[in-house]
Amino acid sequence: MNQSEAEKTALEIAEKFNVKTAAYKVDVSDFEAIQKLKEDVESTLGCVDILVNNAGILSKISLREGRASDIQKVIDVNLSSHFWVLKSFKQKRRSRNI
Repeated sequence: MNQSEAEKTALEIAEKFNVKTAAYKVDVSDFEAIQKLKEDVESTLGCVDILVNNAGILSKISLREGRASDIQKVIDVNLSSHFWVLKSFKQKRRSRNI
């Protein structure tokens, strides 16, 4: 992730739409890191109304040549992370009837 570009994009959105924004860098394959992200976001920006998880990686290695850890990382980022993000952020949204 390019943190400076993410921060630039967040600033552009904030200025254009007059909303609060921030850019965060997090390992989405790590459930505890996502829990920490949720706490940071809510303490900085408040409750989350819209959440976009646009994480994804592409491995350039074949199944035959790749290590199990390489394949697991792709699964963790491209699949598991979506469940972790939803699990972390959904509870608060449910209590707000969103």
